[in-house]
Amino acid sequence: MEQLERRYDPADLARLKRSDLVALVQRQLDKWPTQTLGKFRPQKTNMDIMKTALTSANSQFTNNKPAERPASPIVDNLWLPPPRPPSPGPSERPAPGVIAPQSLSEYRSILLLVEDTRSIGEKVSHRVRVSVINPESAATGEWQASSQEIVDELQASIAAFRGPARIGISDPENPGYTIFLATITGPEYQANDAPSSPILVDVPQSGTLKLTVSHIGGAAKRLQSESLPDTKGELSASTQVNIDPQSLVSSSKKKKSITEALTEKELTWITEKAQSTTGFDQNRRLSNSERVRYWRFAAAFSTAYYKAQWPRGIELSGGKSVKKNAIKAALGMETTMLTQALNMAKIVGIYYDGPHRSSEVVERIDSGSDSAGSEALANFLVQWEKDHPLSTSSL
Repeated sequence: MEQLERRYDPADLARLKRSDLVALVQRQLDKWPTQTLGKFRPQKTNMDIMKTALTSANSQFTNNKPAERPASPIVDNLWLPPPRPPSPGPSERPAPGVIAPQSLSEYRSILLLVEDTRSIGEKVSHRVRVSVINPESAATGEWQASSQEIVDELQASIAAFRGPARIGISDPENPGYTIFLATITGPEYQANDAPSSPILVDVPQSGTLKLTVSHIGGAAKRLQSESLPDTKGELSASTQVNIDPQSLVSSSKKKKSITEALTEKELTWITEKAQSTTGFDQNRRLSNSERVRYWRFAAAFSTAYYKAQWPRGIELSGGKSVKKNAIKAALGMETTMLTQALNMAKIVGIYYDGPHRSSEVVERIDSGSDSAGSEALANFLVQWEKDHPLSTSSL
């Protein structure tokens, strides 16, 4: 049947759900206006922005409209995808390159185990939720995700890494070699740090991927040492203050409690609650005031849902009430990070806008001058609390 190319009209999109809009954008992802609207993020880009991108006067998205209109009023005037060819076997998988537009029907979580080889012994585990590429192949337990979305979610989280650096993953077909997913050329991750053509990443049945963060080269090492302050002392101090006895349990046991104690239904439910709570999108390495808002969000969310009852039919593995491991999984935080958020929210509530408001604390938080991220601010607040103890009568 002859296909006619035309731009989308607002009427085309009026009755579409979010998943439908995501599918239309993914079909022509290369036409997304990154410079004006930022990177497209299937889980977070709202429907109004997607509609604007699809229908604006400058939009490059087109609708392949059949010459003979379909009978169903729901799909009237909408592009109908051709039948999909059979999924390729392992030997037929394409080499890393452009991700073909696919219909995305679900999201899944990935546990990222990231080793920063630029500093001794720094290993971070963080959970992200990404779109499933080729959903029909996910039934086997192994599925694929976009490298760009994985890096975007990691770098938009509390576990973000500062540059200059390269983020890579082991080449499954050539052990000992690395496939680079992004190159961070400056201190902060930018939109153009990921390759313009995302890579298809195979996610194993375990749902776990191991990433490495490494130096770009000699010039990058010098730039990093010159542009970034030494935060080793700050990290050590904040860790000693914020860690609790249970966090001294081996890292393998902590990972097991997060990855194995929750079912997919439980994780989906608690994560959706987190994403719908005001403050979720403040999980960034930005200004001090934004970091404080995120600490408060994490503390408030933990208070609201810790020991809350799971909806009927979901309490499959963790009992009838929500436990700390569910809170940590939903927020993408380990024990130390969550403990820090709870502690910082308490201090801020006393010395920033509470009964013992301090002009120095207010100035430090509102200035947004801590380029080293959350640790510098946390270290300052912990030290302030030590230097200005409250009497029993003032508590």
